[in-house]
Amino acid sequence: MYMRIQNITKIMAEIKELDNELRSIRVTGEAGGGMVKATVNGKQELIKLEIDPSLIAEKDRELLEDLVMGAVNNALRRAFEEVAEKIRSRAFRFDMQDATDYETEKEG
Repeated sequence: MYMRIQNITKIMAEIKELDNELRSIRVTGEAGGGMVKATVNGKQELIKLEIDPSLIAEKDRELLEDLVMGAVNNALRRAFEEVAEKIRSRAFRFDMQDATDYETEKEG
């Protein structure tokens, strides 16, 4: 029982560490040949949006909206891929630790 409580404490520490890592991920997506750029973090938050001034001068609202959506979706997709990789690596470590703990408890 104590080992399980200890594992929960480890898991909570890993979750906090992972949360910090996710906040530090920065992924930028772009559309329109770089005319619109959107940057998101690993928490799926849009943290920066850059629009080339020439687009605003054109007053082409529909084009601008489409480019912004394309850039944001591109950045979010790439961030999701990085998040999934971090989660997979953490899950592998816990699977190995759980197997080791089980063998130790079984022998003892």
